[in-house]
Amino acid sequence: MFKASEMLEFERAAAIRKRIDAIRALGEKQLAIAVDGVEQDVFAYCTYEGEALVFALFIRDGKVIGTEEFDIINAEEDDADSGEAISAFIKQYYTNASYIPAEILLCTQAAEALAITSWLSDRRGKRVSIHVPQRGKKRRLTELAQRNGMGVLQKRHLLKLHAWERGEGAVAALAGVLGLTSIPTRMECFDCSHIQGRDTVCSMVVFLHGAPAPKEYRRFRIKSTTEGDDCASMREALKRRFSRAKEADERFYMLPDLLVVDGGQQQLNVAEEVLCEYGFPSLEAIGLAENSGNIYHKSSEGPIILERSDPALQILERLRDEAHRFAIQYHRSLRGKNTLYSKLDKIPGVGNKRKRILFDAFPTLEAMQAATETELSMLKGIDKRTARAVFEYFNPKQDA
Repeated sequence: MFKASEMLEFERAAAIRKRIDAIRALGEKQLAIAVDGVEQDVFAYCTYEGEALVFALFIRDGKVIGTEEFDIINAEEDDADSGEAISAFIKQYYTNASYIPAEILLCTQAAEALAITSWLSDRRGKRVSIHVPQRGKKRRLTELAQRNGMGVLQKRHLLKLHAWERGEGAVAALAGVLGLTSIPTRMECFDCSHIQGRDTVCSMVVFLHGAPAPKEYRRFRIKSTTEGDDCASMREALKRRFSRAKEADERFYMLPDLLVVDGGQQQLNVAEEVLCEYGFPSLEAIGLAENSGNIYHKSSEGPIILERSDPALQILERLRDEAHRFAIQYHRSLRGKNTLYSKLDKIPGVGNKRKRILFDAFPTLEAMQAATETELSMLKGIDKRTARAVFEYFNPKQDA
C-alpha cells in the first residue's frame, strides 16, 4: 500500500515528517511574495503517491488574500495528463466563479490554452491572460503554490503512513512474529474486571484492520460463583461467546482471525480448551501478560518477548488497553446500579419489581435524588404511598 510502510521504514517516515515541516515553514514565509497591484489566480497541479490536487493562491491588489486546495480524482502523473487535468480544472472552476482575474499563472501548460483564454475573456468582458512564468516574481509565485501543494499531499501521505504503521502495518508485523500464514483482519481481546472478587465482568473488544470497531464490542456479566478466579471468569465469557457463534447468533457469528486473552499461559490454555470444545480448534489464540507484556502462543515453548517499541507489541497493548477500559466502564456502571439497588432495599414497600421500575426511569443515584414526588407517582406500578416513601428517603426533612 505504502512504499515506506511495506518495509516498516519508520526512520523514513520521520524524515518525511521533517521535510514537510520545513516546506510548511517555507510556504508561510513566502506568502508575502506578490506582484504589486496585480490581480492573479495561481494554480499548481500536484501529484504524490497516487494522489493529486490543485493548490490555488488568490492575489488581489498585489497581496495573497487566500489559498485553497482542490482534490483531483483519477489523477495521472505524467506531464501530458497534467496539462489535460489543469485544463479540465480551469474550465470547471471558472464556470461558476463569481470573479475572473486579469491573469492566471500556472506551473504547467494547460491543454487548449488558447481556447480557454478566449472563453475566459468572453466571460470576464475583458482580456484574460494565462501564463507559465519561467523567471522572476511570477515564477516564484507558481513555485510557492507548487511547494505548498506538495506539502499538503506529503502531510496527508504521512498521516496515512502513520495510521497504517499503527494499524495494519503493526498487525502485519504481529503476524510475522507469530508465524501466521495470513494477516489477521479481525482481532478480539477479552479482559475480566472485578473488585475483591465481586461484580466480575468481562469485555470483548474488536479491532478491524488494526483499528477499534466499537459497534462490535460486547460485554458479559460473569455469573459463576467462584469469586476472584480469573481463569473461571475467562472460561465463562469465552464459552458464552463461542457457543453463540456455533448457534449462529447474529451478534457473535463473525469469528476472529486472532483471539487475544488478557493473561499468561493459564488464560491461553483456557482459551484453547474452549475453542476445541466448540469446534474451532484451528482459530489462532494468544495470551498477553499484563505487566511484562510477554506474548504466549503455541508456536513458542516459552513467552515471546518483544521490545516495548516493537509495533507488534504496541498494537496488542492498544487492543488490551481498550478491552480493559471497556471492562472497567461496564464494571463501574454495575457498581452504581448495585449502590442504588442497596439504597432502595431500605425503603418500605419497594421490592424487586418496583426496583426495576424505578431504575428504568431513573438509572443513577443523582437522577433518583432529583425526581419529584409527582414524577415518581406517575410511574406505572408505583403508587402514591411508595412514591412519597422514595422521595422522603432521598430528600429527608431537615430538623428545624
